[in-house]
Amino acid sequence: MIRLVPILLLAFKIWMVIDAVRKSQPYYWFLIIFFLPFGDVVYFFMVKIHDLKWRKLAGWFRSPPSIADLQARYHNARSIENRLALARALAGAGRHVEAIVEFEGVCASRPDEPDALWGLGSSRAALKELPQASAALTRLIAVAPSYGDWEPWVVLAGVKRDLGLDAESLDTLRTLVRKCPRADHQMFLVDALLAAGRPEEAAQALDRIIEDDRNGPDYVRRKNRKVVARARRLREEIERGRTA
Repeated sequence: MIRLVPILLLAFKIWMVIDAVRKSQPYYWFLIIFFLPFGDVVYFFMVKIHDLKWRKLAGWFRSPPSIADLQARYHNARSIENRLALARALAGAGRHVEAIVEFEGVCASRPDEPDALWGLGSSRAALKELPQASAALTRLIAVAPSYGDWEPWVVLAGVKRDLGLDAESLDTLRTLVRKCPRADHQMFLVDALLAAGRPEEAAQALDRIIEDDRNGPDYVRRKNRKVVARARRLREEIERGRTA
């Protein structure tokens, strides 16, 4: 058992490095993980633990407070954190008009608060208030590009498409791919390009997905198996369309 400890510690460090690479974290996190004593533990508690999946895991072990409880909590202690918790609960219950009031209140004090900008953009989008949603999400990706595992970029591209700003929607996805060229991000771009009637550029993006997979490490290839399989099918369909 004692012999397993170094192996487990090394595996944990590798896990944190992989997570940092996947999220395109700033270079200083790699220095912290590799050279600071317990740097991988620091990264875990500063970055990894905030992933949505971890929040869901924590939720399995306790019941979330009700909206009434959160309202009472915020009434008794008017902190940013309590107001954010209330806003999230309102948005989760579909009470977006009320949630927007709270998210905007947070932004009035903290204009660059990522959680508030995400909530504001999401609630605005749910109410089809697309220009306001676009503004909030645009600010979010400027101040916290990798927030929410890059999901705001995809939502923003959809909002711009719904606004009729097809070129800006494509540019948003192109920028996402440049910043974090994961296979799923490239596939979002492919789908948008095909919908926009641009099969040649889509074919180039599909070729990149297939080539990256061919040269990628095994753990990435396993993760991207379904995406790459779809990329190959779409590439064949485009080629058949050319020869038809």
